[in-house]
Amino acid sequence: MTGWMRVAWWRGLAVLGGAWIVATFGGAAAGERAVDVPGREVGSHVADQVFAEWLAEDQRFVSGEDASAEPQPVTTAEDAAGAVDGIKTSRLGFHTASREIDPWWQVDLLELARVERIVVYNRTDGNTAPRTRHIQVLVAEQGAEECLPQDFRLVYQHDGTIFYGAGEGAPLVVTFEEPVEARVVRLAVPGECSFALVEVEVYGAADPQTNIALHRPADQKSVGPASHPGTPGYPLPESLVPTREPSPRFPLEHTRQVLLRAARLADRLDGSADPEQLTPLVAQLASLQARVAEVED
Repeated sequence: MTGWMRVAWWRGLAVLGGAWIVATFGGAAAGERAVDVPGREVGSHVADQVFAEWLAEDQRFVSGEDASAEPQPVTTAEDAAGAVDGIKTSRLGFHTASREIDPWWQVDLLELARVERIVVYNRTDGNTAPRTRHIQVLVAEQGAEECLPQDFRLVYQHDGTIFYGAGEGAPLVVTFEEPVEARVVRLAVPGECSFALVEVEVYGAADPQTNIALHRPADQKSVGPASHPGTPGYPLPESLVPTREPSPRFPLEHTRQVLLRAARLADRLDGSADPEQLTPLVAQLASLQARVAEVED
């Protein structure tokens, strides 16, 4: 779940929590006459406090100060590197976010090349091979840093037949009758797909036996729970480790804890908060909990 979604939902519930505090305990200290303070104002104050503490907790998760913290999320470039490391016998080389919309993976060849052939080794465990039956190949002549979406052109659309990997000896082999000019080679699947492959090889007309994608910089649209720096079980070459930047993503385990606390607060508010305000928030909470539960490999 994205940070803003949690903020919006938690703020809404905290506002109701502030109103509940006023209604239950009053707005004044013991022995004083209760002051008529609108519940929404107190609720906003409570929301600000909850939000500040929530962000502080997230920082502790990311920094490793919390014993239950998850490792810093893998970057898209680190995960994508697993498909150009020469390892074709693993379960997978990269994995975008589950059920990503129009996912893609790409490799920068670092120079313009006349591409003659592309070999794609599919992920096949757990009947995952059919996911990529509509895979596309797009190319761009600019480097990855300069590429815009409109710079890519479609050069191959798969016909829907299922292809496999090294274990089955049946990878997808795309051969161009006329070599295609490309610096960046992108593989994409239109629509919703949990996109994962094992390895991608690119061969140029200048030397048809040399894989010019090997150990070249790669990237992809997103990462998910199954993402890993390089290929799982194998070290990522230092040359392919990108400089990390602070991640805006929130640890999944912390998200679970936040939702659990929110559910408990909703239970306490039941019967005292305004049903017209609480009921939609509880419905949103149920939806968010379902989304977290659906995160899969």
